[in-house]
Amino acid sequence: MVYNCPKCGGELGLDGKCSPCAWKPSPLPLLGDIVAYPVGPWSAWQSKVIAVGELVLAVGTEPIQYSHIGILSRWTEGRADYEAQFPRVREFAIPPARPFDIFQLPGLTAGQRSTILAYCRSHLGEWYNLIGVLTAGLIMPRNQAFCSEFAGQAYAAAGLLIPFEHERALFPDAVADWPKAQKIFSSNGGK
Repeated sequence: MVYNCPKCGGELGLDGKCSPCAWKPSPLPLLGDIVAYPVGPWSAWQSKVIAVGELVLAVGTEPIQYSHIGILSRWTEGRADYEAQFPRVREFAIPPARPFDIFQLPGLTAGQRSTILAYCRSHLGEWYNLIGVLTAGLIMPRNQAFCSEFAGQAYAAAGLLIPFEHERALFPDAVADWPKAQKIFSSNGGK
C-alpha cells in the first residue's frame, strides 16, 4: 500500500516522511507540553491585560499573539492543563471551542516531564500573581505566579530555563517564541 503526503501528494517513505517536500508527521502531544492560548474575545480579562502589556513592551515575534499558557496535564479522556489563572493555580479542563496550540521540546526526557508535572501538582492552590500582571512584572510577590511565570518555574524545576526578552517577567509570547519549542498541534478552534 502506498501512502501519499497530505501537503504535496508525493509518496511517503517508510519513515513517514515525504522526499519531495520534506513533510513529516507531527509528534503527538505529551503530558508536560506547553499549551498556548491566543488572545481573543473568549479570553479572560487578565489575559487581555497581559496581551496589552505584551504589545506595549513589544514582546513576542509569533504571528499569533498568545495571552495565556498552561502545562498539559491530560490529553485523552478530556483535555486539561495546569494553569495559574486568577485567583489560584488549578487544573483546568480545556474548553472544546477555545483555540489553543501545543508546543513541545524535542528530546525532553520522561524524567523531566515527570518533574514538570510534579512541580505543577505541588503548587496547586497557590495564589495567582495579579500584582505582577497589573505592574508588568515591576512588583513580583513571592509564592505567587501568573501563567507564563508558572510554566517557566515548572520547566526550571526540570533544569530547563526559558529565555525571555523582558527583564522583569516571562510573558506568554516569550514562551511560544522559545527557539527550542516546536508547535506540534493547533486546535483550530477546537475542531
